[in-house]
Amino acid sequence: MEDRGGTPGRSQRIRVPAVLISIIGFMTLFLSYSGPPASGADSSPWQLVYQPDEPTSISCASASICVAVSDTSTPRIVTTTDAGSTWSPAHLPAGVATGPPSGPSSVACPSTTVCFAVGNGIILYSDDGGADWVEQTPPSGAVTANDITCPTVSVCYAVGDDQGSADQASAGGMQTSDGGSTWTTMSIPGDDYVLGVVCFSASSCDVGYQSFMATTADGGATWSLSQSFSPPPEFPTGFGCSTLTQCYVSGADITLVNEMETSQAGVTYATTNGGASWSQSTDSDGYSREGQSCPTATTCNALGYPSGVSASPLTSLGSLGQEPISDAGVIVGPCCNVDNVLETGISCPTTLVCFAVDGQYGIYKAAAPGVTAQPSSQFYTSGQSLTFNATATGVPAPTVQWQYSFNGGTTWANLSGATSNPLTVGPLNGFVNNWQVRAVFTNAFGSATSDPATMSLASTSVVLPSNGATLSGITQYLDATASSGVTQVQYELTGGSLNNHVIATATPTYVGWAAAWNTTTVANGTYTLNSVASYIGGITATSPPVSFTVNNPPASTTVVYPASGATVSTTQTQFYDAVASVGVTAVQIELTGAAETSTLDAIPTIYGWIASIPGETCVPPPEGGCADVSFPETVQSVASYSNGLTGMSPPVSITIVAEIPIGV
Repeated sequence: MEDRGGTPGRSQRIRVPAVLISIIGFMTLFLSYSGPPASGADSSPWQLVYQPDEPTSISCASASICVAVSDTSTPRIVTTTDAGSTWSPAHLPAGVATGPPSGPSSVACPSTTVCFAVGNGIILYSDDGGADWVEQTPPSGAVTANDITCPTVSVCYAVGDDQGSADQASAGGMQTSDGGSTWTTMSIPGDDYVLGVVCFSASSCDVGYQSFMATTADGGATWSLSQSFSPPPEFPTGFGCSTLTQCYVSGADITLVNEMETSQAGVTYATTNGGASWSQSTDSDGYSREGQSCPTATTCNALGYPSGVSASPLTSLGSLGQEPISDAGVIVGPCCNVDNVLETGISCPTTLVCFAVDGQYGIYKAAAPGVTAQPSSQFYTSGQSLTFNATATGVPAPTVQWQYSFNGGTTWANLSGATSNPLTVGPLNGFVNNWQVRAVFTNAFGSATSDPATMSLASTSVVLPSNGATLSGITQYLDATASSGVTQVQYELTGGSLNNHVIATATPTYVGWAAAWNTTTVANGTYTLNSVASYIGGITATSPPVSFTVNNPPASTTVVYPASGATVSTTQTQFYDAVASVGVTAVQIELTGAAETSTLDAIPTIYGWIASIPGETCVPPPEGGCADVSFPETVQSVASYSNGLTGMSPPVSITIVAEIPIGV
């Protein structure tokens, strides 16, 4: 969409009888002007962000990047890349920087890097966002350019007076289609200098001057007086496009009595078909618009003067407002409320941000609130307080009002006294579970509402086991419920030597947060169980305790090899195998014989718990030999749970045959 930035000051463009010019000029420049308003005297919601002398035009390619120009002051061009917080003088060709000729009066930045500025016989170009400028060669014949618009980075139209003198004025303009490498003169009909230009494409544009409009469809090669306005706007000075087909031209109906302006009223025409036809909108506010900027297809902003003024309209304040366009009209509202301000240009890169220049005070900024940090939903436990934080930008700095909703955002009400940031609420209880809060930021140009943040009570409750239950076995199912938003549930056991000992981490299921627990991991006795639910933000909730008793029988085990009555030789590896009840964590094989008792640690296998003793071969002495000796032995297995509870198998009697050395 087009944003040509702004238009030259009204005092420079409106042609009225000389006596009127002199009277108004005298009253404005000498009697009314007293310098910038003193601190506290300016009731304007607009913020004065920079004070160059007599700025005439501004163009903002984004909310952060703007270029402002002046045809008389030094510096002639200033730029900002930080949304107006700081401004820097541009680097200009030597002659332009110090004058004469006078500096640029209008600027257009079709992108964040490319800018064009025009004035009395000069054309300037920048490819770095306005920081550095070079002169381009104007076409033959002097052109005092009042306005410039660039539908693309390569195509621009500049219009004004082709004689360079307001006393011998006639319509004039120039055009480039190659980024300013060459400029050609446009022959525009009319005997008065052109006030502004609006383009619907690279080749289709309309221009306006006192009581007339002219149009081109061939890139400025030919122009004809437009028949689309009836009547055309008097002094058409506000030009703006929200798209390449939807544009607005505004002006003033001025009443003169004895060559003095006694009243004025705004008139605006709109087109939605690229200038093929225009319709007049109703301007109920009565403002004479001096400039327009349309950041979207449905929003325009305008500068102007109030109606009904007399004697010295130039000392009355211009106005700007922002509302959706209705019936192709442009709505305006109060602006600066400062006397003696000559608004000369406006540029609104977004619906939230506008920059305006006036011919006496400097560069103003207005920004509707925009939320930059949203409050976060949080969980809480009963008795806890929560803190919510939200931030927003705006010029002037917006105020904040926190609101709450108890019905999921259907209705909202202000929280009494909650007009600062951050917001702390609490201590909270279960009554406010799932209530929401939000921040509403407001300044003179609008309001912005943050996303809602929900306060959710963190809670959990043990479902299984029931209070007073007796538990046993290796698989005891645990189950708990937890409020929405939980990320983890664990079970903690207290009793005996244990205190809040985690025994299981649950898995979410359709019946709750479930886990299986082996009760044989703890000693028999009485315990309490809690479920502990974890939430985002490090919030945890603990359930009420459930008391139960663990009562497991001793572990069971049986020796399955060797069989009772078997004979086992010590010359071969001796294997012992036992089975044990599920959940057993250790099995030992105890061998009891006539001479000694030994204990073997068994290892679990798919065949049972197995232990072994390596075989031993008898080594006969030099003067002797080896002989077999038999003796009885009893085999038993001892199984243990991790809680220390044990069980012993029935004894198995076997015969051990050992080969021992004997002497002569």
